[in-house]
Amino acid sequence: MARRALLAAALLVASVGAGAQPLPVDRLVAVVEQRALMQSDVELALRLGSIEPPAPDVPPPVEQLVKRELVRLEVDRFAVADPPTDAVERLLAERAGGQPVDAWLEALAAFGVPPAGIRRRVADDLRIETYLEQRFGAAAQPTEVEVVERARAEGAGVPVPDGALAAARAALARERRARLVADWVDGLRRRAAVHVVPAP
Repeated sequence: MARRALLAAALLVASVGAGAQPLPVDRLVAVVEQRALMQSDVELALRLGSIEPPAPDVPPPVEQLVKRELVRLEVDRFAVADPPTDAVERLLAERAGGQPVDAWLEALAAFGVPPAGIRRRVADDLRIETYLEQRFGAAAQPTEVEVVERARAEGAGVPVPDGALAAARAALARERRARLVADWVDGLRRRAAVHVVPAP
């Protein structure tokens, strides 16, 4: 990985052979526990839906990818099993957005990652979700009192309809899990060896 970082820092444009289309300009954006993250990794993660697009209420894509890598390292440390192949293929089809998966994977070759590498990254997304649900899913569940209060705050009548209770329960669990995960990942970030390269 150190070699990759040095090469990326030295080369601005790479080609895949004589007469081939040049790859997009790449640069080192961060190093996480000695693993180099490139701008192409950021762009690919955005295309795959592994991180969120830029928006006022979300961290910058580079920071998102840094945190994803820290979580992935935890997932590896706890040896979370690979998801079933059919689960990976379903998620690939979903993220391809209606395109034939093979054609979509071929288009992503511009990022320098072969189809097997794309499948690996999508499988890691599933492993990460499995780990986060196992670790934080139960702790994020609200009490029935909280659910009723949330439903009534959102305009549900008395008695509160079952549908409103289910929606309030799901929203509370989602928000609480997001907070728990964010606090945990921030802790990982503080303890990790991370260097983010300023944008030129």
